[in-house]
Amino acid sequence: MSEVTDLAADLAASSDPDLIRLLEARPDLLAGASDIAALAARALSRLSLQRALETLDRPHLGVLEATVVLAELGDGAPVTSETLAAALPGVPTAVLTALIADLSALRLLSTTGAGSAAVRPASALTDALGLHPAGLGRSLARLVAGSPAATAIRQRVPAARVAGGPTAVADLRALLATAPAGTAELLDRFRSTPVAELRNATRPPGPADTDPSDPVAWLLHHGILVPIGGDHVELPREAGLAARHGAVHPRLPLDPPSADGARVPDAVRDNAALAAIGECLRLLTVLHEETDRRPLATLRAGGVGVRELRRVARTLGVDEAAAGVLIELAAVIGLLVPDESHPEHRAVTAPAWLDAPRAEQWTLLAAAWRASRRVPALAGTTRPDGATVAPLSAEAGRPDAAAARERLLTTLADLATERPGAALTDDVLRERVAWRWPRSSARLLPLVPAVLTEARMLGLTGASALTGAGERIAVGDDAGATARLGAVLPPPVETVLLQADLTAVAPGPLSREAARTLASMADREGRGPAEQYRFSAASVQRALDGGQDAPALLARLRRLSPGPLPQPLVYLVEDTAARSGRVRIGAAAGYVSVTDPAELDALLALADGPGTDRLRLRRLAPTVAVSALAPESLRAELARAGVHSTREGTLPPEDAGTGPAGDPAPGPEAEPDSEPEPASAAAEFVAALRRRAADPPRPGRPDPETATLLDLHLIRAATRDGQALTVVTVDATGNQRRDVLVPLSVTGGRLRAFDPHRDAERVISLPRIVEVLPA
Repeated sequence: MSEVTDLAADLAASSDPDLIRLLEARPDLLAGASDIAALAARALSRLSLQRALETLDRPHLGVLEATVVLAELGDGAPVTSETLAAALPGVPTAVLTALIADLSALRLLSTTGAGSAAVRPASALTDALGLHPAGLGRSLARLVAGSPAATAIRQRVPAARVAGGPTAVADLRALLATAPAGTAELLDRFRSTPVAELRNATRPPGPADTDPSDPVAWLLHHGILVPIGGDHVELPREAGLAARHGAVHPRLPLDPPSADGARVPDAVRDNAALAAIGECLRLLTVLHEETDRRPLATLRAGGVGVRELRRVARTLGVDEAAAGVLIELAAVIGLLVPDESHPEHRAVTAPAWLDAPRAEQWTLLAAAWRASRRVPALAGTTRPDGATVAPLSAEAGRPDAAAARERLLTTLADLATERPGAALTDDVLRERVAWRWPRSSARLLPLVPAVLTEARMLGLTGASALTGAGERIAVGDDAGATARLGAVLPPPVETVLLQADLTAVAPGPLSREAARTLASMADREGRGPAEQYRFSAASVQRALDGGQDAPALLARLRRLSPGPLPQPLVYLVEDTAARSGRVRIGAAAGYVSVTDPAELDALLALADGPGTDRLRLRRLAPTVAVSALAPESLRAELARAGVHSTREGTLPPEDAGTGPAGDPAPGPEAEPDSEPEPASAAAEFVAALRRRAADPPRPGRPDPETATLLDLHLIRAATRDGQALTVVTVDATGNQRRDVLVPLSVTGGRLRAFDPHRDAERVISLPRIVEVLPA
């Protein structure tokens, strides 16, 4: 427990700014540590260390790997700065000192000795880094102990070499100098991984296997390659270091890969991005309108089927891959929602997003995409089993999509800052991600093509270069993105060209009001920024059914047209209106009946007054009017206006679960929880720790959370060192039991331990453990 105690003392002696910087760099430590001791135990846990490793770039990770390898090689002794510098020959002294300081600030390394001349890694880093840090294998002693050919290796290899350590590295370096030709090239294949496939690796050696001119036979004979299974061998850590001439990282890349692609002119970039933004917003609007007319059918197993996807692609005028991305984006922004009673997705009625300004529309869409757990570009791709990922299916989502997308966007922003206007291709982003996030690259790299595709369709990039608004989105500055985009977006078009062939052509993106006016009385045709609408008897009838009459429709069209209306269009509206309206129907939920027509006139004047029409009245007779409000709601609005009313029992009572037209009443929009800033959260956490430390000491064991963390750390330390512990457990009836056990492993919430008194293994659930003490 000394390591936890030492770190707790170090944290207690640290300044508040130092602790705040630590918590900002390792935010997982904010998860409920109640005091300094618990914070120290949590910081040294394997899970927290693994999360910290995922934030390191290649230079910091390389220094940490070298320190862990050298510490294990020296049986846990501190690593001096001279030894560490020799293991990293390409790193200047000043750079190495700065990297060590950064790792010490993260409490991944602790300095020891006078003048901080040596460092010691956190003990759990051995487990957190895995079996093969820096691409080196396990120690020779550990490999030989578990090898099927252990007996034969001990007979051929000197005992001092099998014991491992720095002496074995020097011995193997001298031995490799006498290796046959081709051995160096063969060992170079083990630079990235120490494991290789070798047929019949554990077979008994024959005369051919002792051929001194065969590199493989020579390496097996001298124990430089150790069989670990029937068809695999592993290069021990000491042999790997000897092959690298004692260096853990002979060539550690200190500088990030640069964006060497061609530079895109600003005008080309912005024009391409603006075109993509306009097209994306237009297609999402069209998709919402089409889905409002015909819901999007989904498979019972989940996702949009191939036929439905092809129908949507034809309607939008795009290919199936783009249609899948647009469907996913529409669901992300909330334009489409699943129907609980039918296997389909429906359009949300009058979403606020459609009425927002175009710059704000785009920012809301990009921000929702940035925080989404969906990966829209995965729709239409092929899974490893050969199946195709359907839009809106579970396979198009990933729990870590938001975190992975945030790191990729951060990388894009860094590249754009270093070289503005550079083309950020797939290869450029992959190289930078592998350098900046080496421990997370296995998860991030498969998402690179998807993120670049989505960024291009959203208009974050233009001609593969990140735009100014895209850079603001990448760093989370939504207000800045809206301002930058609003400054370059062309204003919406308020007028259209009405032609004699009953078509209307918009020379650019229409304002929301103009688009709504045209969509109510015409059908959209064509594609592209110059939208085209066509008038027909059916489309005009649709507008008339919505409550408009011919004069009102013509008046609205005159406001849209810069010139006089074409005569064929006027005839079409008037003739359609003359044939319709003979039998009219409508919806009403309540009515008002008065004795004097003047009273009804007063109520209608009240409804038509300033502000919102809360009564929603419509006169049917001199003393009768209907309302879209249900009786109880209408009575409440009249009472609010100072009008006393009497409820009649001829209408059914209002259904509290439905609105005026029988649709489900929308619930109140839940405001998103505002998360505190990382700096303020860390400052509050440090202040709470200081207050807890100022309290008088409590006797006995610490609080349960701290005790659990300390016990778990003690178990893991004993597992690594092979030491016995006194473990106090409790059974289902509450009876305590005290045993002396040798921990073997801790996985899945269970402790596997050896009981020397019974000469048997035991498996204990961690919640059953009450206390752990040294034996």
